[in-house]
Amino acid sequence: MGVEGSAMSNRIKILRKNRHITLETLAELCGTSLRMIQYLEGGQRQLTQKWMERIAPHLGVQPYELIKDIGDENKVIDDEFINFMRTVDKSLRDEIISLVKKL
Repeated sequence: MGVEGSAMSNRIKILRKNRHITLETLAELCGTSLRMIQYLEGGQRQLTQKWMERIAPHLGVQPYELIKDIGDENKVIDDEFINFMRTVDKSLRDEIISLVKKL
């Protein structure tokens, strides 16, 4: 099976890892093979709209958020911060938000 059209850079791997989801789990959730998820993550298969709609809900994002803007390194930092905020309790999260609003 060859490459399906041109591949693009995407954020599947970073989003998957930030949410502590294994390749195996994501493949199972999406009803596909581990190998296909690897191909999609690595840009070896085209991340079509159909694939984005299939994968995005399991990573907690909108389909368009799977596409990586080249040079958008801030997005990685944003993802790490969002992931961190999901792990802290509500009172600490409220304190952090209050501090950020003061900046």
